[in-house]
Amino acid sequence: MRTFFIIFGIVSFLFGQLLLNAEDKTPSLKENDWGYVDTEEFFNRNEPTTLPPLAVEGGDPIEVGEILEGKKKIIQIALKNTSETERWKIQDIDASCSCTNIDGIPGGKYLDPGEIWKMDVRIDGGKISPGEFVREIRIMPLEYRSVVLHLHGTIRRYFRTIPENNAFNFGELKSPEQPWSAVIDIYGVDASKDILKLGDMPEHKDVLLTKEEISPGQWTITATPKRPLYYTSKYSAGFEIPVVEPANFPPIPIRLNGVVGMTLSFYPSALALPAEFLDENKPLELSTQLGFDPAEIVNDDIRTLAGKQRQKMQDAFMSKIDWKTLMEKMEIQCPPGVMAEKVWTRYGIRLDLKVLANAFAEDEVISVKTFAYDHELATFKLKKINQ
Repeated sequence: MRTFFIIFGIVSFLFGQLLLNAEDKTPSLKENDWGYVDTEEFFNRNEPTTLPPLAVEGGDPIEVGEILEGKKKIIQIALKNTSETERWKIQDIDASCSCTNIDGIPGGKYLDPGEIWKMDVRIDGGKISPGEFVREIRIMPLEYRSVVLHLHGTIRRYFRTIPENNAFNFGELKSPEQPWSAVIDIYGVDASKDILKLGDMPEHKDVLLTKEEISPGQWTITATPKRPLYYTSKYSAGFEIPVVEPANFPPIPIRLNGVVGMTLSFYPSALALPAEFLDENKPLELSTQLGFDPAEIVNDDIRTLAGKQRQKMQDAFMSKIDWKTLMEKMEIQCPPGVMAEKVWTRYGIRLDLKVLANAFAEDEVISVKTFAYDHELATFKLKKINQ
């Protein structure tokens, strides 16, 4: 009996090794000689095995050549039905990324025997990193295996920025009227080295851009405010800096980022009021908070760990804004039948409202709006419910 179990164990082990070493027939993604992942075999694993009678003018990969960073290029690809007798259909064409755009073929495209069909392919050099690139186009016939074509080219950089990634930052402001400035340096490289010339700075409603050439082909761009910004936890503005020399070069895209206090909201942001609570003569009194949500204060006892953590988070939140200045600058816009008073609290600014029934004379939903620095801060909505 002992001998039987030993033999059974050996056979089971050998059988398991055989299963582990069995060849996996599923095609996998792999890197080819061009340095990109070849997905043709992977995509076609469940398709017909026969390739269409198709030839590509110039062969595959298709050489795109050089594209300036930020510039677009249109190339034309000629596809030929090499069959002398068969008419077959391309049902769809797609590309491997949004940087490559191909006109759609609604309803598909039939290729007659010997027919040559040319399709336009638009490549956006602003969506591809500088350097050598490969992108794929997939031709999907109706009754044949799909064909993957490869576009090979180079994105040629003609500028660089400090800070990098074509973006600069004015930091964190506690108030929209707080003075600030931000600087980005632009350098010509390769074809534009030492000769890069920038045109007039673009106009923007919030920001003034000025330029200074610090040496041949090297520029400093300074951003300063035209007016107070608005409260937001993510301010972003985009600009395109025109290039005068070298001629016909695309504009340089840059972004300005920063934080102005925080994005403000009311807590609660809306309330539903039953009609029976409303009176023509006696106002209904209610409140809403602009700033920290008092409902989130679960424990005011800062001697406990939870209380300390809550206090720390509240202090960090409240420190992002110059609340005293905001209290002075904030204006309230109320519809008829609504009165509002702003009150400073440890959690921000509270609005104490008095609402009469005639506030809903024209609409069942009304809004109380707040403004500062010519920008809207937040809106509080009231809805009348007829029961």
